[in-house]
Amino acid sequence: MKIDAHTHRYFVILLVFCGAFRGDAQTPIITAGDPVVAFDEDISSNSSYPGNESPNLAVDGSTATKYLNFGRENSGLIITPAFGQSALRSFVITTANDSPDRDPAGVIIYGTNSPILSTDNSAGSGESWTRIAELSLTLSTDRFFAMTPANLVNDEVFTSYKFVFTQMRGPAHNSMQISEIQAWDENDGQGQAIFGATDTVLAIHEASPESSFPGDEGPENLFDGLTSTKYLNFGRENSGFIVTPSIGATVAGSFVLSSANDAEGRDPIEWRLFGTNAPIVTQNNGNGQNEPWTLIGEGQIETPLDRFAAAPEVFFDNNVSYTSYKFQVVAIRTPEANSTQYSEFQLFGEAVAGEIVISRITLDQNTNQATIIWDAPAGGTYELYSSADLINWGVPIATGLQVENDRVLTFQPPVGDTLFYRLTLAPNNQ
Repeated sequence: MKIDAHTHRYFVILLVFCGAFRGDAQTPIITAGDPVVAFDEDISSNSSYPGNESPNLAVDGSTATKYLNFGRENSGLIITPAFGQSALRSFVITTANDSPDRDPAGVIIYGTNSPILSTDNSAGSGESWTRIAELSLTLSTDRFFAMTPANLVNDEVFTSYKFVFTQMRGPAHNSMQISEIQAWDENDGQGQAIFGATDTVLAIHEASPESSFPGDEGPENLFDGLTSTKYLNFGRENSGFIVTPSIGATVAGSFVLSSANDAEGRDPIEWRLFGTNAPIVTQNNGNGQNEPWTLIGEGQIETPLDRFAAAPEVFFDNNVSYTSYKFQVVAIRTPEANSTQYSEFQLFGEAVAGEIVISRITLDQNTNQATIIWDAPAGGTYELYSSADLINWGVPIATGLQVENDRVLTFQPPVGDTLFYRLTLAPNNQ
């Protein structure tokens, strides 16, 4: 806050709070339906497959076998045809034996003439790849069923191809699977078949956040008031959620977390909490690092071994308001567990209506014009008043002010040797 020392009038800057704080330290901050996304800060390739469902089985010519990858979205395979270069112009995928939700629903196809340096179950990024095409897939829900050939516009020849399956058909999946894939050098499945049983085939999963959850066990379950539902994240450590409470800016001071139904090894035992006032741009199952976050607190959680039970309330020192929070599970009870889970979560604290602040006021002695720089919650309409005695404020000097347009306000000051100024929310906003 600064006052210009070279004015011939004295300007007193008032900090005017618009509603200040409401509630008490035990007010729940999060309600059912508040926007929430899952995240995990760990980024890696999660490619893996059962020993009898390896990637070479996708080109063995038999629908009785299949290739399955637990990497789910963005998993796929690299195929190096035994006969050498080709120009891929059409392809077909055949569905495998079970769970249509595991069927690919989108694919990106790449080609390369570089030697393949990627290893099995890697991110598949050891080579320079050229994108050939990106397509949506609509595979039949029938099992062992070949799709209609998909045609590509491609005249480039390559020695190896990479298929990355970007989406699965349904939410209830723990893997991606296909029984067969075949490609041809002409449209409509005509010409030379490119893939064969002697080809070198590698499983891949593009490096991505490890966050994922079963379709009915997402982070929204944390705020439904039911310990019979839960949030499970296969990202394990460093996974969590980002929530934007609908009540607006809040000053959080504590939280309570409840255990879920099974496997106490999945219980969170160490935490971090962050806050931000920036818009949330992280997508569901992203890395949670797309916003500027401030660490609010961190520590241990005494999660009970009893199931469906609340842990003791965790308190932390914080006097800063935030519009969104990021809760991160730093450690779980058993590091070897395949996921972390908890059934309920609630933040407690104080809701903040917002504050109006005059940060600077100056007077140009040549023009006798005063300038006020101020800030307040966006979206409201404000009024500026002056007073010589802090009692009588009279009519507003300026009305209809908005943060978006009028944060720097220049005006002709009233006559007076000592003047006080205040900004208030206009009556029609209160």
